[in-house]
Amino acid sequence: MKKYILITLVSISTLLFYCSQSPEKKLVGRWTGINPENGDKIEFIFDENGTVEFTAGKTIVNKNTAKGNVFWQVNDDFSPMHLDIYKTTGFPIRIPLIIKFISRRKLLIQFNEDELVRAEKFDPSGKNQIELIKQ
Repeated sequence: MKKYILITLVSISTLLFYCSQSPEKKLVGRWTGINPENGDKIEFIFDENGTVEFTAGKTIVNKNTAKGNVFWQVNDDFSPMHLDIYKTTGFPIRIPLIIKFISRRKLLIQFNEDELVRAEKFDPSGKNQIELIKQ
C-alpha cells in the first residue's frame, strides 16, 4: 500500500512540476521527427538563449547558413500557442507557427501552406503538421 502511495505522490509531483513550467522552458532542447510528406528527418534545437537550429533532410538552418542567428519566440497568450522562428540580419524573415504540447516529450507543430502566414488552427486531417519527440 505504501508503495502505491509513494508512486502516486511522485507521479503527481512530476506532473505538477511539468505543468508549472513555462512554454519556453518546455521547448528548450532537441526535438526530432519525420516529415510526413517526404520522410525526411526533422530536427529543431531550441536553445535557452532564444536561438534555434533547424535541420530538414539535407537543409540546415543555423547561424552559419543563415548568416546570422535564427531566433525563436513563444507566445502562450493565444490558443493555440504561437511559435515564431525568425532572423533579423541580412534578409529578415519570420515563420509563424502554432504549437501544442501533446505530452511532456511530444510537440505538435502546424504550419500553413503559405509559410509566411500563421495557421489559425490545427488541421484535423494532419496536413502541414509535424509531430516532434524531445530527445
